[in-house]
Amino acid sequence: EVHAEDVAEALRLFKVSTMAASSAGSDNNPANAGGANGLSTSREDIVRAESFLRTRLVIGTIVNKQRIIEEAAARGYDAMN
Repeated sequence: EVHAEDVAEALRLFKVSTMAASSAGSDNNPANAGGANGLSTSREDIVRAESFLRTRLVIGTIVNKQRIIEEAAARGYDAMN
């Protein structure tokens, strides 16, 4: 069961990890130009992903992680495992 605290923590972790990955590629080193995993994440991408997660992860529901990943991929989000 998903609680408000779970959603808040998921969003916090998402922000921290995407900002860390984004800043990892901003150090003028061409080898890191795409971030730690070769992907470039813009603020717009982050906001779009947050919006998807907020609409899909409703408080009090039980969801399958793989199903969320598949739905996100179908909507054009990069899969993040």
